[in-house]
Amino acid sequence: MLLTYGNIKKSKILKYIYLADYNDDEYRKAFLEYNKSIVKDFEKSDFIKIYKYLHDAKIHLKQINGNVVIKVNTYSEEKKSIYFDIIFEKAKILSWNTVKENGHISRLNKKYKPQEYGYEEFYEDNGKKYVSLILFGNKIRKGLYYPMATLNYENIRINRSGCALKQCYGDTTLGCEVL
Repeated sequence: MLLTYGNIKKSKILKYIYLADYNDDEYRKAFLEYNKSIVKDFEKSDFIKIYKYLHDAKIHLKQINGNVVIKVNTYSEEKKSIYFDIIFEKAKILSWNTVKENGHISRLNKKYKPQEYGYEEFYEDNGKKYVSLILFGNKIRKGLYYPMATLNYENIRINRSGCALKQCYGDTTLGCEVL
């Protein structure tokens, strides 16, 4: 199932990001419920440990050897740099779309280098796992638009590097403090 305008209306969180016909209380409630579902679905995964660092992080998305890799550069609460890779194993980018301010979804035909991680929505359809990623950080002359990549994947793996990231995982080697 690829996200279309109709499916965005039915989604758990994307409808609140793209459609302006919801008030702030509805948005906050839906967003809180969605965050609880992420915690529940990924509680035994490394993904939940880095989840709080994702939003507004600088990213670069690319496809390598049958995997889709998101290189992430973000900061901890102490303003220390954190670098890690989110690796979607056996993954494929199914679509690159753009969502315009009016909610219209169209194919993204030009090269886009995402600059910031926005939001995501994980879902399953016919036993296959999907994620739609909304990316921020680019403007065009005709107004804002948000690129949206939809991926099909089998597993998520986190590749950690650097002292500050080890703080996320409670690693006290190399003089790193535990968060």
